[in-house]
Amino acid sequence: MQTIHPIEPEGLKQSPIRKPSTTVTPVPEIPAPPIVTKVGWPTLILEWIRTNMSNDILNYFKGDTMDTKLWYASKTFWTNIITLLWTFIGPLIGIPTLDPETMLGILAVINVILRIVTKQPVALK
Repeated sequence: MQTIHPIEPEGLKQSPIRKPSTTVTPVPEIPAPPIVTKVGWPTLILEWIRTNMSNDILNYFKGDTMDTKLWYASKTFWTNIITLLWTFIGPLIGIPTLDPETMLGILAVINVILRIVTKQPVALK
């Protein structure tokens, strides 16, 4: 009886199994960049101004006009309207209010956040 062997094309022949090399290539150590942990408020404020406001300031002095939005599209406007209604009409209709110092603190934080995210001036018409 004759054994039949499959025919393999030259490119598909199995190569002998090779064992992986046991030598380890050393990885060069790269020093980590220094981490600045003590940054003061003036540095943070100047960095914020440099990154967020520099183009607006430069465009203003160049005479470029910025796109404006109408007053009713202002998040700051509506935040302050809601605060006024909550402060003066809220107690009349039974909505509980906070003490003035807490309200002032919350509103100040909200207005600072809105100032940071605001990119367009407001126009009345």
